[in-house]
Amino acid sequence: EELELLQQELFEFRQDMETVVDEHTSGLRLEKEDAVKCLAGKETAVECLEVKLRECNETIQKLQGDCSLHEQTKESLRSEVKTLLSRIKEDTTKQNKLDDLCQEIER
Repeated sequence: EELELLQQELFEFRQDMETVVDEHTSGLRLEKEDAVKCLAGKETAVECLEVKLRECNETIQKLQGDCSLHEQTKESLRSEVKTLLSRIKEDTTKQNKLDDLCQEIER
Protein backbone atom coordinates (compact mmCIF):
# COMPACT_ATOMS: atom_id res chain seq x y z
CA GLU A 1 0.00 0.00 0.00
CA GLU A 2 2.85 2.39 0.80
CA LEU A 3 4.45 1.49 -2.50
CA GLU A 4 1.24 2.30 -4.34
CA LEU A 5 1.04 5.64 -2.52
CA LEU A 6 4.65 6.43 -3.48
CA GLN A 7 3.98 5.38 -7.07
CA GLN A 8 0.89 7.63 -7.14
CA GLU A 9 2.90 10.56 -5.74
CA LEU A 10 5.65 9.88 -8.26
CA PHE A 11 3.07 9.76 -11.07
CA GLU A 12 1.53 13.08 -9.93
CA PHE A 13 4.99 14.62 -9.54
CA ARG A 14 5.85 13.56 -13.11
CA GLN A 15 2.59 15.03 -14.40
CA ASP A 16 3.26 18.29 -12.53
CA MET A 17 6.79 18.44 -13.93
CA GLU A 18 5.55 17.70 -17.46
CA THR A 19 3.01 20.49 -17.09
CA VAL A 20 5.71 22.90 -15.86
CA VAL A 21 8.01 21.87 -18.72
CA ASP A 22 5.18 22.20 -21.26
CA GLU A 23 4.24 25.65 -19.94
CA HIS A 24 7.86 26.76 -19.95
CA THR A 25 8.42 25.34 -23.44
CA SER A 26 5.24 27.02 -24.68
CA GLY A 27 6.37 30.32 -23.18
CA LEU A 28 9.78 29.97 -24.82
CA ARG A 29 8.13 29.14 -28.14
CA LEU A 30 5.99 32.30 -27.92
CA GLU A 31 9.03 34.37 -26.99
CA LYS A 32 10.90 32.91 -29.95
CA GLU A 33 7.99 33.69 -32.30
CA ASP A 34 7.83 37.24 -30.96
CA ALA A 35 11.60 37.62 -31.39
CA VAL A 36 11.41 36.31 -34.95
CA LYS A 37 8.59 38.74 -35.77
CA CYS A 38 10.51 41.60 -34.16
CA LEU A 39 13.65 40.69 -36.09
CA ALA A 40 11.70 40.46 -39.33
CA GLY A 41 10.22 43.89 -38.62
CA LYS A 42 13.67 45.31 -37.94
CA GLU A 43 15.05 43.74 -41.11
CA THR A 44 12.20 45.32 -43.06
CA ALA A 45 12.93 48.68 -41.40
CA VAL A 46 16.62 48.33 -42.25
CA GLU A 47 15.79 47.52 -45.87
CA CYS A 48 13.50 50.54 -45.98
CA LEU A 49 16.24 52.75 -44.55
CA GLU A 50 18.73 51.37 -47.07
CA VAL A 51 16.35 52.29 -49.90
CA LYS A 52 15.92 55.79 -48.42
CA LEU A 53 19.70 56.12 -48.09
CA ARG A 54 20.20 55.13 -51.74
CA GLU A 55 17.54 57.66 -52.77
CA CYS A 56 19.25 60.36 -50.68
CA ASN A 57 22.63 59.55 -52.22
CA GLU A 58 21.13 59.74 -55.71
CA THR A 59 19.56 63.10 -54.85
CA ILE A 60 22.90 64.35 -53.47
CA GLN A 61 24.68 63.29 -56.66
CA LYS A 62 22.03 65.00 -58.79
CA LEU A 63 22.27 68.17 -56.69
CA GLN A 64 26.06 68.11 -56.94
CA GLY A 65 25.72 67.84 -60.72
CA ASP A 66 23.19 70.69 -60.73
CA CYS A 67 25.50 72.82 -58.54
CA SER A 68 28.39 72.15 -60.88
CA LEU A 69 26.27 73.12 -63.87
CA HIS A 70 25.07 76.29 -62.09
CA GLU A 71 28.67 77.16 -61.20
CA GLN A 72 29.69 76.75 -64.85
CA THR A 73 26.73 78.88 -65.94
CA LYS A 74 27.63 81.54 -63.37
CA GLU A 75 31.22 81.64 -64.60
CA SER A 76 30.05 81.82 -68.18
CA LEU A 77 27.70 84.70 -67.33
CA ARG A 78 30.50 86.52 -65.50
CA SER A 79 32.65 86.20 -68.56
CA GLU A 80 29.85 87.50 -70.79
CA VAL A 81 29.23 90.45 -68.43
CA LYS A 82 32.94 91.33 -68.48
CA THR A 83 32.92 91.18 -72.27
CA LEU A 84 29.81 93.37 -72.44
CA LEU A 85 31.27 95.87 -69.97
CA SER A 86 34.43 96.03 -72.04
CA ARG A 87 32.39 96.66 -75.21
CA ILE A 88 30.33 99.32 -73.44
CA LYS A 89 33.55 101.01 -72.33
CA GLU A 90 34.90 100.85 -75.89
CA ASP A 91 31.61 102.17 -77.30
CA THR A 92 31.54 104.94 -74.70
CA THR A 93 35.09 105.90 -75.60
CA LYS A 94 34.17 105.92 -79.31
CA GLN A 95 31.04 107.94 -78.61
CA ASN A 96 33.02 110.46 -76.59
CA LYS A 97 35.51 110.79 -79.45
CA LEU A 98 32.65 111.28 -81.90
CA ASP A 99 31.10 113.88 -79.61
CA ASP A 100 34.44 115.67 -79.39
CA LEU A 101 34.80 115.59 -83.21
CA CYS A 102 31.25 116.89 -83.65
CA GLN A 103 32.00 119.76 -81.27
CA GLU A 104 35.16 120.61 -83.15
CA ILE A 105 33.30 120.56 -86.45
CA GLU A 106 30.63 122.83 -85.06
CA ARG A 107 33.26 125.38 -84.03
